[in-house]
Amino acid sequence: MIAEQRRDLADLLDTLTDAQWETPSLCEGWRVREVVTHLVMPFSLPTWRFGLTLIARLGNFNRVMDERARAERRPNAELVQVLRANAETRFLPPGPKPHARMLADVVVHVQDIARPLGIKHAVPAAHAEVVLPLQTYRWMQKFYGGVITDGLSLVSSDGWRWGEGAEVTGTSDALITTLTHRPAAMDELRGAGVPLLRERLTTAAG
Repeated sequence: MIAEQRRDLADLLDTLTDAQWETPSLCEGWRVREVVTHLVMPFSLPTWRFGLTLIARLGNFNRVMDERARAERRPNAELVQVLRANAETRFLPPGPKPHARMLADVVVHVQDIARPLGIKHAVPAAHAEVVLPLQTYRWMQKFYGGVITDGLSLVSSDGWRWGEGAEVTGTSDALITTLTHRPAAMDELRGAGVPLLRERLTTAAG
């Protein structure tokens, strides 16, 4: 699934103009280009060098990611080539549920790229069934900025269900985007639980 997502994204990137690569993504402060650079970083930055940089930045993971993404100078087409050539690479991040987290990383960032460009990019149902449960874990929600699903029931158009309480329904890609604290898909969601989810998302962002 991870390889499929990488190849799918590479195909999408091949269709973009240079101007579209400069479009602000859903990742605050990053253009499409920085998001792509982030996704190819595991294939171009040795683990030992990343570790030394992390130590030098006092363990500030986000700062290291941001600096590396902004420092990349390779042409756009070369970044796509690296992504496609390494689609099958089995690098996994440390920590719990590494396969699901790696899949989620690609799935979420595809939305970060596609949505600001006005491109509808559906998440395959089988992939969503892996990513959505991951995003319901409290530790994962806290990673994104806070727990926003208490007392809510989430239902995707693919038939996935989770939780008890006021219902929030939508496509898998809209739910995935929202659960990572991106408000861009909130207007696509329906149900009695949407006002509460919107309020929590706003509070977490503040």
